Amino acid sequence: MKGTQTQDRVYQYFFMKPHDVKTLILEGDGKGSGGVWVGGDQVSGHQGGFLSGIHLKIDLHDPRAVSLRGVTIPEGLLPGVIDDYGTIPGKLTQIDGGKIGGVKTDRLDLKVADPASNHDITEQIRYLSKETHWPIRQIMYSGSQIVLDESVNDLKTNVGLTQSDFPF
Repeated sequence: MKGTQTQDRVYQYFFMKPHDVKTLILEGDGKGSGGVWVGGDQVSGHQGGFLSGIHLKIDLHDPRAVSLRGVTIPEGLLPGVIDDYGTIPGKLTQIDGGKIGGVKTDRLDLKVADPASNHDITEQIRYLSKETHWPIRQIMYSGSQIVLDESVNDLKTNVGLTQSDFPF
């Protein structure tokens, strides 16, 4: 959410170290669209629907390649999102997060010192599985308003991706 605008999407997301990413929008606004980033300052992507066969290379910060709140594909990489909790200035706490979907969690809560430098986010809460330590949910606030509520479902690691899975 940003102002009165909202996005409700389901993504399929592929990542291969060090930085290759492919995202596909499976449901919601932009359904059928996708993008590939292999480092650098461009994204190769396509719109959904009848335009899906037309692939363009656009700037990493182009509105078609960022989230509603302006987050780029590399900023959304899971390793970076976790690192944010240790690098964004503010007060960080960790407590028991209870269960989410039957999974025991730890809760990281970051009260951001300078929201203007963090997409106007004042607080970030991330739930990590106590068993795998992988993120399963994140909630972000701008003041008292929830502006992002995302869940990570069906996470699979080491599935044998290759460079050919990231056509640029």
